[in-house]
Amino acid sequence: MDSLRLKFAFTSPHKNHVIFLFVIILLVFTSIGFSGCAQTKPTMQSTTSSEETTTVQSSGSFNFVFGYGVGAKNQLDTFKGTYTSDMVQDPSITIPLTLTKSEKKQILDKMNEIDFFNYPDVFTITNPPAVMMTIITPYDSYYFRVEDETVTKELSWNAQNISPSEQAEKLNELIQLIKYIIQSKDEFKKLPHPTSGYM
Repeated sequence: MDSLRLKFAFTSPHKNHVIFLFVIILLVFTSIGFSGCAQTKPTMQSTTSSEETTTVQSSGSFNFVFGYGVGAKNQLDTFKGTYTSDMVQDPSITIPLTLTKSEKKQILDKMNEIDFFNYPDVFTITNPPAVMMTIITPYDSYYFRVEDETVTKELSWNAQNISPSEQAEKLNELIQLIKYIIQSKDEFKKLPHPTSGYM
Protein backbone atom coordinates (compact mmCIF):
# COMPACT_ATOMS: atom_id res chain seq x y z
CA MET A 1 0.00 0.00 0.00
CA ASP A 2 2.80 2.40 0.84
CA SER A 3 4.58 1.54 -2.34
CA LEU A 4 1.39 2.27 -4.35
CA ARG A 5 1.01 5.68 -2.72
CA LEU A 6 4.64 6.46 -3.40
CA LYS A 7 4.26 5.52 -7.08
CA PHE A 8 1.15 7.69 -7.42
CA ALA A 9 2.89 10.60 -5.78
CA PHE A 10 5.68 10.46 -8.34
CA THR A 11 3.59 9.73 -11.43
CA SER A 12 0.69 12.11 -10.91
CA PRO A 13 2.71 15.35 -11.13
CA HIS A 14 4.46 14.01 -14.19
CA LYS A 15 1.15 13.40 -15.93
CA ASN A 16 -0.04 16.86 -15.02
CA HIS A 17 3.16 18.32 -16.46
CA VAL A 18 2.71 16.41 -19.72
CA ILE A 19 -0.91 17.57 -20.03
CA PHE A 20 0.14 21.16 -19.35
CA LEU A 21 2.82 21.01 -22.06
CA PHE A 22 0.35 19.46 -24.50
CA VAL A 23 -2.13 22.29 -23.93
CA ILE A 24 0.59 24.93 -24.43
CA ILE A 25 1.76 23.29 -27.68
CA LEU A 26 -1.84 23.06 -28.91
CA LEU A 27 -2.43 26.74 -28.21
CA VAL A 28 0.79 27.73 -30.00
CA PHE A 29 -0.10 25.78 -33.15
CA THR A 30 -3.65 27.11 -33.09
CA SER A 31 -2.45 30.72 -32.89
CA ILE A 32 0.02 30.11 -35.73
CA GLY A 33 -2.76 28.65 -37.84
CA PHE A 34 -5.00 31.68 -37.32
CA SER A 35 -2.10 34.03 -37.94
CA GLY A 36 -1.28 32.26 -41.18
CA CYS A 37 -4.88 32.50 -42.32
CA ALA A 38 -4.94 36.21 -41.56
CA GLN A 39 -1.73 36.80 -43.48
CA THR A 40 -2.75 34.84 -46.57
CA LYS A 41 -6.24 36.31 -46.85
CA PRO A 42 -6.47 38.09 -50.24
CA THR A 43 -7.06 41.83 -50.26
CA MET A 44 -9.97 42.99 -52.39
CA GLN A 45 -9.19 46.04 -54.51
CA SER A 46 -11.95 48.54 -55.13
CA THR A 47 -12.63 49.43 -58.76
CA THR A 48 -15.32 51.98 -58.07
CA SER A 49 -12.96 54.81 -57.19
CA SER A 50 -11.76 55.34 -60.76
CA GLU A 51 -13.95 55.82 -63.82
CA GLU A 52 -13.36 53.89 -67.02
CA THR A 53 -11.85 55.85 -69.88
CA THR A 54 -11.78 55.18 -73.60
CA THR A 55 -8.45 55.86 -75.31
CA VAL A 56 -8.08 55.79 -79.09
CA GLN A 57 -4.64 55.17 -80.53
CA SER A 58 -3.41 57.30 -83.40
CA SER A 59 -3.79 55.61 -86.76
CA GLY A 60 -3.99 56.51 -90.43
CA SER A 61 -7.77 56.03 -90.38
CA PHE A 62 -8.48 58.76 -87.81
CA ASN A 63 -10.70 61.45 -89.34
CA PHE A 64 -13.40 63.77 -88.14
CA VAL A 65 -15.97 66.42 -89.00
CA PHE A 66 -15.99 69.47 -86.76
CA GLY A 67 -18.69 72.14 -86.98
CA TYR A 68 -18.72 75.35 -84.97
CA GLY A 69 -20.25 78.81 -84.80
CA VAL A 70 -23.90 79.80 -84.93
CA GLY A 71 -25.70 76.71 -86.18
CA ALA A 72 -22.31 74.91 -86.42
CA LYS A 73 -22.13 76.14 -90.03
CA ASN A 74 -18.34 76.52 -90.12
CA GLN A 75 -17.13 73.03 -90.83
CA LEU A 76 -13.81 71.22 -91.11
CA ASP A 77 -14.06 67.83 -92.82
CA THR A 78 -10.83 65.82 -92.74
CA PHE A 79 -12.51 62.94 -94.61
CA LYS A 80 -12.86 65.16 -97.66
CA GLY A 81 -10.00 67.54 -96.88
CA THR A 82 -12.27 70.57 -96.99
CA TYR A 83 -13.28 73.57 -94.91
CA THR A 84 -16.60 75.39 -95.21
CA SER A 85 -16.88 78.98 -94.00
CA ASP A 86 -20.25 80.40 -92.96
CA MET A 87 -20.72 83.77 -94.67
CA VAL A 88 -23.94 84.50 -92.73
CA GLN A 89 -26.21 86.20 -95.34
CA ASP A 90 -24.01 85.30 -98.31
CA PRO A 91 -23.53 81.77 -99.65
CA SER A 92 -21.04 79.67 -97.69
CA ILE A 93 -17.60 79.06 -99.18
CA THR A 94 -15.92 75.65 -99.27
CA ILE A 95 -12.15 75.37 -99.87
CA PRO A 96 -9.60 72.54 -99.84
CA LEU A 97 -7.95 72.32 -96.42
CA THR A 98 -6.04 69.36 -95.01
CA LEU A 99 -4.39 68.65 -91.68
CA THR A 100 -0.97 67.09 -91.26
CA LYS A 101 -0.49 63.80 -89.41
CA SER A 102 1.10 65.74 -86.57
CA GLU A 103 -1.92 68.07 -86.30
CA LYS A 104 -4.33 65.13 -86.32
CA LYS A 105 -2.31 63.40 -83.61
CA GLN A 106 -2.31 66.57 -81.52
CA ILE A 107 -6.11 66.72 -81.75
CA LEU A 108 -6.54 63.03 -80.96
CA ASP A 109 -4.21 63.33 -77.97
CA LYS A 110 -6.35 66.19 -76.64
CA MET A 111 -9.49 64.09 -77.16
CA ASN A 112 -7.97 61.30 -75.11
CA GLU A 113 -6.76 63.75 -72.48
CA ILE A 114 -10.25 65.13 -71.81
CA ASP A 115 -11.91 61.68 -72.17
CA PHE A 116 -13.87 62.95 -75.16
CA PHE A 117 -15.07 59.49 -76.19
CA ASN A 118 -17.02 59.10 -72.94
CA TYR A 119 -18.89 62.39 -73.29
CA PRO A 120 -22.63 62.05 -73.94
CA ASP A 121 -23.73 62.31 -77.58
CA VAL A 122 -25.72 65.44 -76.68
CA PHE A 123 -23.74 67.49 -74.20
CA THR A 124 -25.44 70.04 -71.96
CA ILE A 125 -24.48 71.96 -68.84
CA THR A 126 -26.66 70.98 -65.89
CA ASN A 127 -26.93 73.56 -63.15
CA PRO A 128 -27.48 72.57 -59.51
CA PRO A 129 -30.92 73.58 -58.19
CA ALA A 130 -29.57 76.55 -56.23
CA VAL A 131 -27.40 77.91 -59.09
CA MET A 132 -28.84 80.33 -61.63
CA MET A 133 -28.37 79.58 -65.33
CA THR A 134 -26.36 82.06 -67.40
CA ILE A 135 -27.38 82.10 -71.06
CA ILE A 136 -26.33 84.09 -74.12
CA THR A 137 -27.79 84.77 -77.55
CA PRO A 138 -26.81 84.28 -80.28
CA TYR A 139 -24.82 81.27 -79.16
CA ASP A 140 -22.36 78.89 -80.76
CA SER A 141 -23.19 75.29 -81.52
CA TYR A 142 -20.64 72.52 -81.94
CA TYR A 143 -20.77 69.21 -83.76
CA PHE A 144 -18.25 66.36 -83.87
CA ARG A 145 -18.24 63.15 -85.85
CA VAL A 146 -15.06 61.20 -85.17
CA GLU A 147 -14.17 57.90 -86.81
CA ASP A 148 -11.26 55.51 -86.34
CA GLU A 149 -10.69 51.80 -86.86
CA THR A 150 -12.14 50.99 -83.44
CA VAL A 151 -14.62 53.76 -82.63
CA THR A 152 -17.21 56.11 -84.08
CA LYS A 153 -18.28 59.03 -81.93
CA GLU A 154 -20.76 61.86 -82.46
CA LEU A 155 -21.23 64.80 -80.12
CA SER A 156 -23.33 67.95 -80.35
CA TRP A 157 -23.42 70.92 -77.97
CA ASN A 158 -25.56 74.04 -78.10
CA ALA A 159 -23.51 76.37 -75.90
CA GLN A 160 -26.28 78.72 -74.86
CA ASN A 161 -25.73 78.02 -71.17
CA ILE A 162 -22.31 79.42 -70.19
CA SER A 163 -22.50 78.57 -66.49
CA PRO A 164 -19.24 77.19 -65.03
CA SER A 165 -18.68 73.52 -65.87
CA GLU A 166 -15.49 71.46 -65.72
CA GLN A 167 -16.59 69.24 -68.61
CA ALA A 168 -17.49 72.28 -70.70
CA GLU A 169 -14.10 73.85 -70.00
CA LYS A 170 -12.30 70.69 -71.10
CA LEU A 171 -14.40 70.39 -74.24
CA ASN A 172 -13.72 74.05 -74.99
CA GLU A 173 -9.97 73.33 -74.79
CA LEU A 174 -10.40 70.83 -77.61
CA ILE A 175 -12.54 73.27 -79.60
CA GLN A 176 -10.03 76.08 -79.27
CA LEU A 177 -7.18 73.77 -80.32
CA ILE A 178 -8.96 72.75 -83.53
CA LYS A 179 -9.96 76.35 -84.32
CA TYR A 180 -6.37 77.50 -83.74
CA ILE A 181 -5.07 74.89 -86.20
CA ILE A 182 -7.70 75.88 -88.79
CA GLN A 183 -7.02 79.60 -88.45
CA SER A 184 -3.26 79.08 -88.77
CA LYS A 185 -3.65 77.68 -92.29
CA ASP A 186 -2.85 79.93 -95.25
CA GLU A 187 -5.98 78.68 -97.04
CA PHE A 188 -8.14 79.96 -94.18
CA LYS A 189 -6.37 83.31 -94.02
CA LYS A 190 -7.20 83.95 -97.68
CA LEU A 191 -10.95 83.58 -97.10
CA PRO A 192 -13.05 86.77 -97.26
CA HIS A 193 -14.68 87.94 -94.05
CA PRO A 194 -18.48 87.78 -93.77
CA THR A 195 -20.11 91.13 -94.58
CA SER A 196 -22.72 90.67 -91.85
CA GLY A 197 -23.11 88.97 -88.51
CA TYR A 198 -25.65 87.28 -86.26
CA MET A 199 -27.70 89.27 -83.75
